Amino acid sequence: MRDADGDPVFDPFGNAIVKTTHPFTDALELDAPKVMDGQIWRLLTYAFLHDTQIPLHIIFNMLFLWWFGSDVEDLYGSKEFLAVYLVGAVLGGSRSLQLTGPASASRPCASAASGAGDHRPGDCALHYRRGSS
Repeated sequence: MRDADGDPVFDPFGNAIVKTTHPFTDALELDAPKVMDGQIWRLLTYAFLHDTQIPLHIIFNMLFLWWFGSDVEDLYGSKEFLAVYLVGAVLGGSRSLQLTGPASASRPCASAASGAGDHRPGDCALHYRRGSS
């Protein structure tokens, strides 16, 4: 993958980002120019894509969702948990676009559902400070 100047793009760990193309992924990934052209569904759909080059990404996402998500869902209920998850995904996508700029296309799963998932450990810490008895 190359940026607007033609230079290679790297992830936070220094690995070169290689963009694999697939019509399904291309239609749903978080791509700033396409979002700016009105394809706003990408602010949500990117959160359900995962990088096939890093399988641990989805494994850890699902593991943390299982560990923390079930407790948070018990606290707030299924509807509220789903709402927080989806709103968090949209806010995460918006923040990613804000940080990368309007002319760049991000890695399809660079931030994935991080915006939706970052609140779970905090909710658990707030509500289960002393542990369950």
